[in-house]
Amino acid sequence: MLKTIILASIVLSSSLAISSETAHNCFRKHILDAIELNKQRKPLYEAISDGESKKISNKLISMEYLLIPISLYFDLSALRLQNKGVPLMCDEFIDMSETPPFTALDEIPKTQYNNLPTLSIEEKISQYREAMDQNSFTKISKLSEKYLKELEKYPSYFCLYRHFTESILRASNKAMQYQAMALKNEVKFDSSLSWRFIDLQVSGLKRVNKIDILAAPLQFKGIPIICNDVPHIPAN
Repeated sequence: MLKTIILASIVLSSSLAISSETAHNCFRKHILDAIELNKQRKPLYEAISDGESKKISNKLISMEYLLIPISLYFDLSALRLQNKGVPLMCDEFIDMSETPPFTALDEIPKTQYNNLPTLSIEEKISQYREAMDQNSFTKISKLSEKYLKELEKYPSYFCLYRHFTESILRASNKAMQYQAMALKNEVKFDSSLSWRFIDLQVSGLKRVNKIDILAAPLQFKGIPIICNDVPHIPAN
């Protein structure tokens, strides 16, 4: 499914000028705002980490740049329902203005980074895929709640993985809300775009986990890179 999205994104890239005038571009705006914030904070983290944070920031920003054409695909695909009052691919996102202010140092975590558990990412992806095969937003939601519960002991670590999992939870809950909203308004709702959005994020879990592992030594020093650079995403 992800390959299909990438190919469609390339085709749709030629429509960028048109889309900026006709679509709400909520996904694209979210990505561009995230890039801007992380570019601003990159030198600040480098200054307090003696340059150790540079690789982390570069990987994070590079990942965000890759999402720009993909975000266009989602924004354009959601336009029909958006114009009928269903806020698909808009309500999923929390404005980057909700991101905590930059903080140079935070509390030192109680758990040393080399004592952190492995997250069994492959197993979690497999369980998500099983729920996706069953077309069950409810199961996706429950799995996400379970995975977030596992992270409560480690508030200073796994912050990008937590961010993605919160987003998957919200996306699954919003999809169910959109279904009810569309039924009430007598609008045909195709859930495939919500499923593709969830699939996009599930496909990225291994990548974000690697970035979290890179960030953990700095987070153990009290440098809240990533943790303070993403907004909390409510479930609804």
